[in-house]
Amino acid sequence: MSTQHALSFAGFLLDPIRGELNKDGVPIPLEPKVLDLIVWLATHPGQLVSREDLIENVWNGRIVSDSAISSAINAARVALGDSGSKQRLIKTVPRRGFRFQGAVEISQALISGVTIDRPSLAVLPFENLSGDPEQSYFSGGITDDIITELSRYDELFVIARHSSFTFRGASERPDEIARALGVQYIAEGSVRRAGGRINAPVLAIT
Repeated sequence: MSTQHALSFAGFLLDPIRGELNKDGVPIPLEPKVLDLIVWLATHPGQLVSREDLIENVWNGRIVSDSAISSAINAARVALGDSGSKQRLIKTVPRRGFRFQGAVEISQALISGVTIDRPSLAVLPFENLSGDPEQSYFSGGITDDIITELSRYDELFVIARHSSFTFRGASERPDEIARALGVQYIAEGSVRRAGGRINAPVLAIT
């Protein structure tokens, strides 16, 4: 199921592009990583999602502990009015992973049409200049950290990671990507890692 559509389930409206979760029209505040987790689960309803899948697609391949994943799952359940005992929407499959059990539909109520009254920004995946494809995880992690930190500022509206990462390696111009995502500004950059040395990331906002 595409992450480019608003999704509805169990009275919730999830807009992956804007990075918003609403319940009966009321926005639910979420940490960016918890929102990313809900997006990934809700776009794969009924499918078994392993911890490895979550690490690869939510944590961008970065090393995370089981406790960090469990904490994010618990926070997602709280946001959705679920719990570890009920498991109404997010079911734990012992020793295998998780399954999203909600009936998910593409919604015609596009909350992405809401006017944003603050500067809006999308951070594109940083270019890996190390020459080593394995370092793509590192450059993606830098991007992830920047999105998370910028999202802490109420003065900014930052597009969710899942939407900006669809433009990894895209040939479109920044202004074209900005129009596609419905934002005013695009942040893009590069980072180089060689041995134990990291060159300072280069960040440009257009």
